[in-house]
Amino acid sequence: MTDLLTIDLLRHGAVAGPERVFRGRVDPPLSDEGRRQMDWVAHALQAAELTALAASPLIRCADFATDLAARRNLPLHLDGAFAEIDFGAWDGLTFEQIQTFDPEGLARFQADPTAYTPARGEPLLDFGNRVVAGWQDWLACDQGDHRLLIAHGGVLRVVLAHVLGLPLSQVNTLMIPYAGWSRVALHPESGRGYLLFHNREPAPCVD
Repeated sequence: MTDLLTIDLLRHGAVAGPERVFRGRVDPPLSDEGRRQMDWVAHALQAAELTALAASPLIRCADFATDLAARRNLPLHLDGAFAEIDFGAWDGLTFEQIQTFDPEGLARFQADPTAYTPARGEPLLDFGNRVVAGWQDWLACDQGDHRLLIAHGGVLRVVLAHVLGLPLSQVNTLMIPYAGWSRVALHPESGRGYLLFHNREPAPCVD
């Protein structure tokens, strides 16, 4: 029997700018609070014997991932497959702004994101295929049995749906807050497995 892989899944921390924004390819940096959130998780992961790290190349993930990989002497894999979905005409806009010019589209997207794609946006099915392909390629690499992926809410919802066998149409039912930290154990050949914990909140580190 093939040994299971342990994978920690970490969403980037809070970013600079307003809340409730469709942030896909727009790429603000982490806010001060976001950096504190990520440092808390890094502190909580100190006891974990991590063997490799992967991340989205967008700066709200990549900057922290690069620093953590250097501190822990870990191989780092930055992969565009783990970039957030492109929201097209909605990218960078708030929910309230979209509500003023495309309320029907917003309602349809929230009800079933596979059934509606914003203008010039990336269809959810294409996004899901991109993420899962990148996920499976990374799992196939010989990088040890306890890894960490730092990515976006949408990416991690797709990963969790894939691991747990959920339909892509239900990804919006998975709540992943800023710096949300989950852990899965899975079969490397299929990428399917078990949820060990979800959205654990580590205690702040004390200097």
